Amino acid sequence: MDEIQILPMNKRFWITDTISVVTLDANHCPGAIIMLFQEFLANSYDKPIRQILHTGDFRSNAKMIETIQKWLAETANETIDQVYLDTTYMTMGYNFPSQHSVCETVADFTLRLIKHGKNKTFGDSQRNLFHFQRKKTLTTHRYRVLFLVGTYTIGKEKLAIKICEFLKTKLFVMPNSVKFSMMLTVLQNNENQNDMWDESLLTSNLHESSVHLVPIRVLKSQETIEAYLKSLKELETDYVKDIEDVVGFIPTGWSHNFGLKYQKKNDDDENEMSGNTEYCLELMKNDRDNDDENGFEISSILRQYKKYNKFQVFNVPYSEHSSFNDLVKFGCKLKCSEVIPTVNLNNLWKVRYMTNWFQCWENVRKTRAAK
Repeated sequence: MDEIQILPMNKRFWITDTISVVTLDANHCPGAIIMLFQEFLANSYDKPIRQILHTGDFRSNAKMIETIQKWLAETANETIDQVYLDTTYMTMGYNFPSQHSVCETVADFTLRLIKHGKNKTFGDSQRNLFHFQRKKTLTTHRYRVLFLVGTYTIGKEKLAIKICEFLKTKLFVMPNSVKFSMMLTVLQNNENQNDMWDESLLTSNLHESSVHLVPIRVLKSQETIEAYLKSLKELETDYVKDIEDVVGFIPTGWSHNFGLKYQKKNDDDENEMSGNTEYCLELMKNDRDNDDENGFEISSILRQYKKYNKFQVFNVPYSEHSSFNDLVKFGCKLKCSEVIPTVNLNNLWKVRYMTNWFQCWENVRKTRAAK
């Protein structure tokens, strides 16, 4: 245990007398970091002689790139020798909106649904799904929906928390679960100034929340959702009977294909160096450091509505990995001598495909530097 060090965020930590590391927020799941290693000559700390950047799993954006560039400028060496890059979505076509855009839009959708009801929101004339289970004597009430947000062991919390902010409700996680303990730790130790969370947001009291963080497998089918509701009945017998509708969200970059506007069809010459370089140049030409240039729209949720399903489940293109265009901007803006992919290495064609794009990024950097 003596060899384990807790690294401070956004500060330089000296590993040895000549090697340091800076940890930066990776815009991924809680605790994920980017690591910038810098090696200096003994007794000469003005300029590093070697720099390595390891992104780990990350979601690049304009602010992150600026932060990295600032740290490089501080030591008068803006060229990174090696970048170990998260290449999960390093394929042209995997382009989805920013996390901010998806979170805001989904949260706004939930608020509209609460205010206007299912019929008006979806233009559906049929009765609420739980209508006939309600007491006939109840004539005026607030439309009550239970929102389920799918998550892995850790990650996707931002979407659930944003919905809670809009609906002014707490976030429910099953009590005595590993997930509850992890979320409590995340909220207690959050150091990200962009996400002002605190532990009071979390609850194990069903009556304090209309937003539940659940394993993604819960949203797999109508039957798995039924099973989850049954487990809630075991916690509180009367809780479920007051729910009129259940709406689930599956947040994943792999769901990007339902919104064709986020895909760019590959041309026949996509692997040609000239075509790829042109694509990069065009993307950088139109770049305004606006991470929401391809905003997510409520219509992308509405078109997934299934009239005859008891429970509605929507795929939303929320990803904690960089999209293809995120990676292109990252690679074209940061000066580096070598890019080393860390994902999708089991296929030789894929490795060559990625290497081709890395060469394009170098071409773009040279072109931009010459202007």
